[in-house]
Amino acid sequence: MPVLATLIAILCMSLYPVASRAQPLADDDAGQMRFGRSPGRAMNVGKSQDCMLVAYCANATSGRNPGRSPSVGRSASRRAGSETPDGALGARKASISKLVRTLAPDYGLHPELVLAVVEAESNYDPNARSDKNALGLMQLIPETAARFRVVNVWNPEQNLRGGMAYLRWLMREFDGDIALALAGYNAGEGAVRRHGGIPPYPETRSYVERITARLRR
Repeated sequence: MPVLATLIAILCMSLYPVASRAQPLADDDAGQMRFGRSPGRAMNVGKSQDCMLVAYCANATSGRNPGRSPSVGRSASRRAGSETPDGALGARKASISKLVRTLAPDYGLHPELVLAVVEAESNYDPNARSDKNALGLMQLIPETAARFRVVNVWNPEQNLRGGMAYLRWLMREFDGDIALALAGYNAGEGAVRRHGGIPPYPETRSYVERITARLRR
């Protein structure tokens, strides 16, 4: 019996570390919630009213928080995926999500941030066009597409790369402040500078709040 008891005790001790490693998320002392197990990539869910969400990534440059973020009225009227059957929309979202998760690390952006922008901009419709002539998944206007060397805005990968390059640029421009970067994506960086923060446009304020709320889930 003593031998059997000893063996049972050894078995229990060997199983304990496995259980202790099974937590997929952890909150550190700075209030950051880490997504998955990728070291150095976390999103600060923030505790202030003005949505000061900061994205951190191992690809940070110049000591700034990476992950950067474009013009008013683009969200007002566009052909999104509202008329697409649920099954087809689900398949399309899955395909685009996979592509975003592959590309986002190249731009130092968290995939969830990019997916939230795609959902708000086009609802995953690669053929979306707004009445302001914003085009594709990330609703690039022609000037922005040219600025970030997008040749074919209707190509999902090119559109995503152009939008992510702009988002990264805006995040650098506004020192990692996601709320300001999103405001810049919606209303233009010039409007954010003129107003010294999120412009007082109802659409822009709603846009920022909708996306930051999704990121907090």
